[in-house]
Order: sequence, then structure tokens, then C-alpha cells
Amino acid sequence: MTEFMKAALIRAARTAAECALAYIGSAAMFHEVNWLGCLSAAGMGAVTSILMAIVTGLPEVNGQNN
Repeated sequence: MTEFMKAALIRAARTAAECALAYIGSAAMFHEVNWLGCLSAAGMGAVTSILMAIVTGLPEVNGQNN
């Protein structure tokens, strides 16, 4: 796995976790969380993060743009 791919996947996992936490936090009670919606938001966040990394590059990868 290249350094870029590893960094992009780490960033995507963090973004997915942030999206999931925001979605879970919007519910009044934990048992009221719409888990399908939560997974959908987290997945879309991860996909968006990877696409943005491809387009703009990652600063943590020695200045490489992909």
C-alpha cells in the first residue's frame, strides 16, 4: 500500500467517525439513533474524504498530490 493510500484511508476513517458521532449526537436518546442513516452519513463522509484527497492531495504525504 502506498503512503498516499494509507494516509487517505486513515483520514477517511477519521471523517467517517466524526460523521457518525455527529449523527449519534443529534438523537435525544441513544436508542433513538437511526443506525442506517448513521452508517449512510459515515460512508458518504468517507467517500467524500477519499475523493477530496485525490483531487487536492494530502499535506501529510511529503507534498505529493497523489
